[in-house]
Amino acid sequence: PPPPPPPPHPNHPPTPDNYTLGRSSAASDVYKRQRSALSQIKGVLPAPVLQRYKNEFAWLGQMTSPMRDLDVYLLTFDDYKHSLPASAQADIEPLRDFLLRHQAIEHRALLKALDSARYCRLIEGWASFLEKPVNERSTLPNARRPIYELACERIWKVYKGILKEGRAITADTPAEALHELRKTGKKLRYLMEFFQSLFPADKIKELIGVLKMLQNNLGDFQDYKVQVHTLKQFSRQMVDENAAPPETLLSMGMLIEGLEQRQHRAREEFAERFQTFSAEENREHFRELFTGCSAKKDTLQ
Repeated sequence: PPPPPPPPHPNHPPTPDNYTLGRSSAASDVYKRQRSALSQIKGVLPAPVLQRYKNEFAWLGQMTSPMRDLDVYLLTFDDYKHSLPASAQADIEPLRDFLLRHQAIEHRALLKALDSARYCRLIEGWASFLEKPVNERSTLPNARRPIYELACERIWKVYKGILKEGRAITADTPAEALHELRKTGKKLRYLMEFFQSLFPADKIKELIGVLKMLQNNLGDFQDYKVQVHTLKQFSRQMVDENAAPPETLLSMGMLIEGLEQRQHRAREEFAERFQTFSAEENREHFRELFTGCSAKKDTLQ
């Protein structure tokens, strides 16, 4: 379906009181899902259409992501603050002021993008394309195949890729491999949710839940890594802006140390999470739902 309307944009910068993470995160996520679907479902859409909308949804993701990221930091700021010793909690407040200033900047940039002719053309053009009748004479290899068959094939292929990537990860594997596995997991999740109406609701929801457990671990590991990198970047920016008293930099250093410890714990938990995901029982459930679809489709009609 076409993307939903963008989040409301009031005339003043949003704050955690008047603009929730749920709205900005959902908006950013839906554009990523649209782009992922275009990338994963091959041989169905004409190449010029495919490339155009992949590029446009990538642009839209770039416009919404900074705002979403700052929302995350502001809405988790109190958690950051309370993770510090009581004597250092007041020292972190300049970071909140810094985040609010930059949130206002990104808010204006997002408004400009959402009010642009480019955004209007994208939303109107995408909706119009989706509503057009299917070209029954298409020569594209997958355009006339049953969607159920194509969905099974693509989901099964990506699922096997996750098993292969995950089994190759050991205690000594570089962090980049876990990030790549996380990206493959996102592809699988998007595909399963995108096509879930084609499958028995109870069965596919159960498998999505199994996948989520692995994703939560991979997401925590990557998020802590990103937060460490970003807080270091914020500290440098604050110094450049003369907005970082020495005690604030010290408290940010404590935050970074705590996040590094959490990242280490998430890394240690990966093996157990992946073992659960790849257990024989779960493999059999994936196999049952997503293989042999050519034979199954007759019973579903």
